[in-house]
Amino acid sequence: MNKITINHGTFQVDERILEHGVITLGRTTDNDVQMDDDTVSAHHAKIVTVFTASHVEDLGSTNGTFVNGKRVIKHTLHSGDIITTGGYQIVFYSDQGAPKKAPEKTEMMSNNRIEAMIAASASASASDAEQQTQVKPDYDLEERESLSGDTVLVMDDETDMQTDMDTDSSAHDARRNKQNNQNRYAEMSEIQGALEASERRNSKMRSLYITVAVTVVVVIALIAILISL
Repeated sequence: MNKITINHGTFQVDERILEHGVITLGRTTDNDVQMDDDTVSAHHAKIVTVFTASHVEDLGSTNGTFVNGKRVIKHTLHSGDIITTGGYQIVFYSDQGAPKKAPEKTEMMSNNRIEAMIAASASASASDAEQQTQVKPDYDLEERESLSGDTVLVMDDETDMQTDMDTDSSAHDARRNKQNNQNRYAEMSEIQGALEASERRNSKMRSLYITVAVTVVVVIALIAILISL
């Protein structure tokens, strides 16, 4: 059985059993777990449970979703993991197998540390946006005077080559990240497909058992009627 406890500061405000399905986390009232905190997005994250496996997924929140202090987009949960969304901390517990980490004590992060994490995340996002909007020159220009006294612009070939290398490296990283995301999605889809196939087989077996049981009961009733005649 999987469950979570929702904590705000040093107080536990809620506890939920994770059954098969999705639990949404966010600031607005249409979420399964409402978090009254300005640093929490309207629809911040969700926890998905398939049988005994659970994972947390960020929903494009402004300040990010963290697991054990590390910002994540999607993360498979293990017993003892601490999810941080704004000023809230959610502790995940599971009795399925040994936890990934087995700390002697679950340590809740202080408000100062949470604020520092949010500030660092916002700073990194702003820096990324600034880098994307900044236009990098294709080449450096060097002023040289010609014999006639006119100013001439000369291309720096070395800088141009470095720019091309940086562009190729960025494109390669983007392709690699896209491939990694596709691989993770394929793995999750394969696992979910296998679980659904297993559930269908179990359902068919139950139907077969019920049919056999009903048939046996009918046969016994007929035999009893014939004997009584």
